[in-house]
Amino acid sequence: MWVVRVSKKRKVPAPAVLSILWVFDMNPAHAVFFLFFSAFIVSLFPGFASGDSPVKLETIVVTAGREDKGAERLARPVRVLDRQDLSRIPGAGLVDVLAREAGLVPREGVGKSGGLDIRGMGDTSSSNVLVLLDDVPMNARDLSGVDFSTIAMEDIERIEIIRGSGAVHWGSGAVGGVIRIVTKKPAELSATLSSETGSFGHRKNRIQTSGSSKDFAFRLYGGHNQTSGYRENSAFEAKDAGLDLRLGRKGPFSFALSGHVHEDTYGLPGPVTAGRSRKSASTPHDGGETFEKRFTARAEGDFDSIGTLKLQRSLRYRDQKMDMTGRQSWEEMEILPVDIAVTEKILRADYHLPFAGNSLHLGLDHLESHYIRTDPDANLARRHNGRIIEYGAFAAADLGITESLRLALGGRYHHVDADYRYDRMDLQEWRQYALRSEAWEKQAWDAGLIYEVNSELHLYTSFASSFRSPNVDELAKASSDLRPQETRHMELGFRTFAPGRYRLEAGLFSMEAHDEIYYDSLLQENRNYEDTTLRRGLETSLSLYPSPSLSFRLDMTLMQARFEKKDTVIPLVPERHAGLQISWEPVEVVGLHLAGRWFDSRYDGNDYDNREKKLDAFHVWDIRARLHRAPLDIFMEINNMLDEEYALAAYSGAFYPMPGRQFKAGVALWF
Repeated sequence: MWVVRVSKKRKVPAPAVLSILWVFDMNPAHAVFFLFFSAFIVSLFPGFASGDSPVKLETIVVTAGREDKGAERLARPVRVLDRQDLSRIPGAGLVDVLAREAGLVPREGVGKSGGLDIRGMGDTSSSNVLVLLDDVPMNARDLSGVDFSTIAMEDIERIEIIRGSGAVHWGSGAVGGVIRIVTKKPAELSATLSSETGSFGHRKNRIQTSGSSKDFAFRLYGGHNQTSGYRENSAFEAKDAGLDLRLGRKGPFSFALSGHVHEDTYGLPGPVTAGRSRKSASTPHDGGETFEKRFTARAEGDFDSIGTLKLQRSLRYRDQKMDMTGRQSWEEMEILPVDIAVTEKILRADYHLPFAGNSLHLGLDHLESHYIRTDPDANLARRHNGRIIEYGAFAAADLGITESLRLALGGRYHHVDADYRYDRMDLQEWRQYALRSEAWEKQAWDAGLIYEVNSELHLYTSFASSFRSPNVDELAKASSDLRPQETRHMELGFRTFAPGRYRLEAGLFSMEAHDEIYYDSLLQENRNYEDTTLRRGLETSLSLYPSPSLSFRLDMTLMQARFEKKDTVIPLVPERHAGLQISWEPVEVVGLHLAGRWFDSRYDGNDYDNREKKLDAFHVWDIRARLHRAPLDIFMEINNMLDEEYALAAYSGAFYPMPGRQFKAGVALWF
């Protein structure tokens, strides 16, 4: 297992990165050739080799909306993970790493890449937790959820986790929280060639290289990832590649273009019932494949005293074919897969004006999503067509009332047009069978106060609203009166910190949701709860730094997610969970990182009356050892080192088991 990283003072010209084509069939011989080829090309282009001093990382800031704002100036809990943090946290994948934070619960085991629940959204977390990749929403306007397998950990610069409502700045779906992922940008010479190997046939290869001149920069990357899976029919294989270009890096105007292509194939082993092996598959032949491409163009102008203007246009296309018939043999029938094609176009405009220590933020956004699902059944072919058009306008202000008291205010107007059409095949032609059109107008508001008691203690409180409109999957099987849900939020908490010594954060939150959307399995349609749903809890995190080489982080969440009138617990939401991280770096080049998490029991996903047996509580421990000294970087990791048997989700007694103990390791070499 080997990894090669290039990251120093020189800049790589574009021709050097063409060897990325080898990433899909990587072996050590190709890696060595890539290194010598890159060095040779650099020597031919002295203009790229000369330049500024080594790149310095910018000060980490949090973008609650789309303007940069310090984390201490937000009236809600925030957690920022930079590249150094991500390199220290052990975990089997991106979802696993993020689930170590307070208030976040993993939703793995059901699909190919899992998901994340923030603040007890339960089974609808895929539509109530907004995930942004470079400010482009990754939540499709259906129930498929965010495909985290299309986001490589190696491409991430930092991750911002903002719990609570984000509706003013981001619109529909920012209910439980917002996860904002920022990828690496083109810079001076930075090339990485990496490979991993591990249990269950895990193998991962990635390559990345970038370079810059005075007014131009690029980053080219790609990768291959595969595993045979920890269960029958759980194999996964993916390839991806991308290119980022930036122009006008030194002037008041800058432009950026980026493109990304991803394809994968995967098995869907299905749930396991009691008495069956956890490694068995109830659906041994189900599976699918995905092809996705996305493109983004950005323009930014910095006009000094009159503010900055940002424009962004993105296009995302996904084609997904799935066989989910549950058949038990290849000979059982000839299966034609379900085909889902989704196209999304998003336009954003943001204007940010700072003045006298205050700021004003104005924004417009527009989304158009087209969805086509074709079921080529031998007896009755069907096609589902969905179109959702959203546009919104918002304004937000950050005002200094006194030197120690700040007020944040914001509001949004949002309009949604939704169409759903159902077609059937008749005489070799598609004919319209049903049509439904809806239009909704929604508003959201946000008000927060931050009081700086002193330089080491901040108090905050906020009140906000959020909303979520039905998506195309929900419109496909909807009650006649299905409508958007609305939620009201309250936050109250504090942050106290002493750099290099400790940081303590604690906050109370309350969420009251009206008309929450859910799927009624008895009536087989999507409806609004008649009962108000209440989510209230306490989130705490404590970081201690007893010495420069040793650090501790403890997270704990207490959650009450209930139906108001019934006083029953919302399924799949644990009432308590906690995490512990210990990092020991006795010398600068050596690190040992231990991370554990514990989750309380939770009710079955279909047990709304709380009458059935709960899923068992569990705890999982991971450990990572790392040696990093130029020109060498080595890591070894054990996930679920106690080989805990557990499940994160179950429906009607059938559960989705998680992996047992697994190993992986890697090495890095750069010049």
